[in-house]
Amino acid sequence: MNMKKNKQCVCWGLTVLASMMYGSFAYAQSISFKDAEQQLLQRSYSSQAFQSLEQASKLEAEAVKGIGLPRVDLNVRAYAFHSEVDIPLKQFKNNLENSLSQGVNGRLNEWEASNGVDLPAGITDPLREGLNNTIHSGVGLIPDTSNVVLEDQVTRPTVSVMMPLYTGGLTRSAKEIANIQSGRSELSNQQQQDTQRFELIQSYFNVQLQKQLLDAALFNSNAMQQHYRNALKLEQQGFISKGQRMQFEVARNNAERAQQNTQANLNAALFQLNNLLLDSNITELSTPLFVNRAEPQNVNILLSSFSQNSPLIKKMQMDTELAKANVKAQQAAKKPNVFAFGEYSLDQH
Repeated sequence: MNMKKNKQCVCWGLTVLASMMYGSFAYAQSISFKDAEQQLLQRSYSSQAFQSLEQASKLEAEAVKGIGLPRVDLNVRAYAFHSEVDIPLKQFKNNLENSLSQGVNGRLNEWEASNGVDLPAGITDPLREGLNNTIHSGVGLIPDTSNVVLEDQVTRPTVSVMMPLYTGGLTRSAKEIANIQSGRSELSNQQQQDTQRFELIQSYFNVQLQKQLLDAALFNSNAMQQHYRNALKLEQQGFISKGQRMQFEVARNNAERAQQNTQANLNAALFQLNNLLLDSNITELSTPLFVNRAEPQNVNILLSSFSQNSPLIKKMQMDTELAKANVKAQQAAKKPNVFAFGEYSLDQH
């Protein structure tokens, strides 16, 4: 019963191992150096970041082109006005009462003068007092204060125009700075791609070199294993001593350790390449290791063309131009700015 369980466990382990080996081979991937380069430049996070920075600089330079043009805005203003005011009427009431009393007294005096009649005071005084009381009572109906509420709602569309007339060269400097930064960002992207290509060359062909070394180490290990077998046969037949046979054993063990170390170096190189390409299935490389047999150029020729082909030199030259443009912008900021403003109302009033 135990033997049957052990057999089942062994069979299950072999099945799992076979499935794992099949899965690893099923997802194995072969890639050429050209495809690896394209994949690196497309999927690398740093490449995507530098490409986004380059695109942003170009868009900024495009946006700055219209910085000196007139600006036209369509505005809509809505006003809601509400105000409450308490107007004092006490002084007005006093003035009104005095004016009416004086008017009544004046009219009575004019009537007496025009008719030649001089009414006794016993008649005119009660009459005057009665009229004045009536006026006082009538004016008293007017409150001492009056609360006035003012409300208004207005919607007014307008068109406004603002145009720079003189900025001291600040507009021109801003456009120049944006263009320089756009070109500098393009060179930074190119420099980053060159750096990544160099890293890919080292990683890709290091894998190929480690494979060559592994083949050599495997051949050496097999050869030493055969020599060790022959040494055993010679020892058994008495042609060599045990010490001589042990020398072959030591050489075989050293060859096996060298093979294991080379295999570890190959695994590390493959891991580095997969990590660089953001992949995990690359095991075979179709571009072989080769020797560049093209005749190298003269050092003087390389130095003379270095300033024209090097992104680093071009970027340093642009840094100098950028510094000069920033100096011009700082000088322009100290000068006065002149703008023209205008606004036109579109309502019927």
